[in-house]
Amino acid sequence: PPKEECPICFLPMIGTLQDARYMECCGQLICYGCDKENHRVIDATNSKKKEKEKQTGTKAIMVVHSCAFCREPASTSGDEVLLRIEKRMEADDPLAYSHVASRYRSGIWGLQADGLKA
Repeated sequence: PPKEECPICFLPMIGTLQDARYMECCGQLICYGCDKENHRVIDATNSKKKEKEKQTGTKAIMVVHSCAFCREPASTSGDEVLLRIEKRMEADDPLAYSHVASRYRSGIWGLQADGLKA
């Protein structure tokens, strides 16, 4: 089968889940490079806004971290992540099932580690 490509930079992702991040908002796999660059740009923008805020004394509106693909604001809690993934599972997204299974295996997001559910 052909290798998965990042939907943003179109570079091939060799190991799919090993070198990509699953975006629970839209169900896309995005390479870590694009995800990191998205975070770097947002952090740099907010840093500039904070500096300007100090200089002028006016309150700046910060940019929230968001999905590099669909721009949905990032989840703020494990519960919100689970709700988004459940919606993706209702849409029969196989990566959502895989993602939740790996979380059951490791027992994060408040899920109790369960080998049978994983």
